[in-house]
Amino acid sequence: MAAINDANMNSTFAENQKGPASSHLGDAFKDIDFNPEFSYFKETKKPATNLAWKKLSFSVGEKEILKNVSGHVNGGEVCALMGPSGAGKSSLLNVLAGRILADRKKSVAGVVTINDEKIIPSVYRKNIAYVLQEDSLYATATAKESLEFSARLRLPAQTSKEARDKIVNDLLVSLGLDHVKDTMVGSELIKGLSGGEKKRVAIGVELVTNPNLLFLDEPTSGLDSFSAWKVVKILETLSKATGCAILCTIHQPSSEIFNSFHKTMILSKGSVMYNGSVTAISQVFDELGFPIPALTNPADYVMLIAQTAAALPHYNPDEDEKDEINVQQLTDDGGSDIIDQRKAGFCTQASVLAVREFRNFYRDIGFLVANIAITLFLNLLFGAVFYQAANRDEPDYTVAGGYGALLLVLTSAMFGSAQGPLLTFPLERSVMIREYQTGTYSSFPYLLSKLLVELPRSFIVSLIVMLASYWLIGYNGNFFLFVLVIFGIQVCSASYAYVLGAAVADAKQGQEFAPLVLVPQLLFTGLFVPIAVIPEWLQWVQYVCVLKYGVNLGALVEFGDCQDFDTPAEIGQCETIFELNDISSANIGRDIGILVAIFITFRCLSLAILIYRARHYST
Repeated sequence: MAAINDANMNSTFAENQKGPASSHLGDAFKDIDFNPEFSYFKETKKPATNLAWKKLSFSVGEKEILKNVSGHVNGGEVCALMGPSGAGKSSLLNVLAGRILADRKKSVAGVVTINDEKIIPSVYRKNIAYVLQEDSLYATATAKESLEFSARLRLPAQTSKEARDKIVNDLLVSLGLDHVKDTMVGSELIKGLSGGEKKRVAIGVELVTNPNLLFLDEPTSGLDSFSAWKVVKILETLSKATGCAILCTIHQPSSEIFNSFHKTMILSKGSVMYNGSVTAISQVFDELGFPIPALTNPADYVMLIAQTAAALPHYNPDEDEKDEINVQQLTDDGGSDIIDQRKAGFCTQASVLAVREFRNFYRDIGFLVANIAITLFLNLLFGAVFYQAANRDEPDYTVAGGYGALLLVLTSAMFGSAQGPLLTFPLERSVMIREYQTGTYSSFPYLLSKLLVELPRSFIVSLIVMLASYWLIGYNGNFFLFVLVIFGIQVCSASYAYVLGAAVADAKQGQEFAPLVLVPQLLFTGLFVPIAVIPEWLQWVQYVCVLKYGVNLGALVEFGDCQDFDTPAEIGQCETIFELNDISSANIGRDIGILVAIFITFRCLSLAILIYRARHYST
């Protein structure tokens, strides 16, 4: 095609935007007092980082997702990746970020350079800040606390508190968050920040490291026009202030937002339709035979062309057929080892994570009150229904009745302790995966911090269970031993829930799968059928049943060795229950050992699933 006349680009683009509505809207945005400074980053400005890619291809099996895509974005520029759904925008972003790598199922090939030097994206990705489309943030943390958490764990260990505070405060002001810095991020159940404010917090969390490259996946998705404009204004100012190269996917921007980008790459069916400056797009499409009508948003028009034209236009100055490119598979090459990216030490990670977990516990008032209230109500109800059922001085006392009352309380404790993690962990999971991927912390401090908060909480709930039911039901066993038994059931049952929460797609699916794991445990308690009469080929299941061994220990606390009853008949009933269900004081060590093994195994399994998800770049 004919050469593009740079001198006419701005005038051509401006003519396309003429019109009263467009002019008034543009003037309105110009009059808005929102000018991000990024003063700290200006003071510590790094040399510009120029990113380029040649002949990138990505396919899964026979399906081609990217087809020989070439382009570049220089330091100080904001490039918008546009195209219809399924065009390959997010795939290109993820390939460049080293989040999609070649393996047995996927082919990822091409050449990626930083300042004209070849790189493996997975090796370089520790220098890339990546903002996900979904804002993965702790709902109970404030805007300031979210940035402080990232700064504390991701900045070099030698960074002083004063320097960290300066970075955080500068970001709060520059991102327009200073007035809501002490407001919780919030969620569907917790009142907090607006959608635009959450998105700016998510951007700030990644900016604390002053990255060379910033990638964003649909940063304006779900935002109103003003909030979307503020986000893009921040990106435009940031690129100029820091020399950072910014690449973002965006679906269908308004003309004001589109005009804020320096350049754009438009994809259709995995191929480049246009790659160049925003100001040149009108003239280029005119020369290609697709003139953009006056008073039309160019972004809307090119998206229409991308989806309806029989023969797509093609303009990409970064393609040079004469260049002989040595295309290579973009594999892991050991570069994606997240551990090497971490800045903070083990003790710092554990302490900072524990503070956040504890804060999350006491700030989520709704969940906290509901947990305590439901536990208290149910066990008072059990106490009323089974009033004095375990009291051996009552004339209508039976061993089976006392055993049944014990089973019901322990079963309720098992189900109750699983509900919390099943509801909350799938929501927290995306935060952990994002933070683990960015090298914020390692796996063991995360596990330790969860336990430091969860174990005391479970003990308190176990205490409430016994306080509400012990004297009403009339148990004979030691009060505190009962508390410990319930505590063991609770933490082990929660371990099951964490595995489910880590494996399922969302909280709804976790609730659907929970009965599959929890309900069968009732079959191995001896309430419905003695263990001895269960078919041998199924009896192995008891060894992964928390409730079975919790009931064993609870029965030993309540009935001892069965010799303390007043009548031989009661002694015989007790011994029969013990014999049929493999309950014996000689097996206390075994029962406790199996519970400990279940606790450790399933906690580690949940963590392994999370790490697997993180390393395979899922959520």
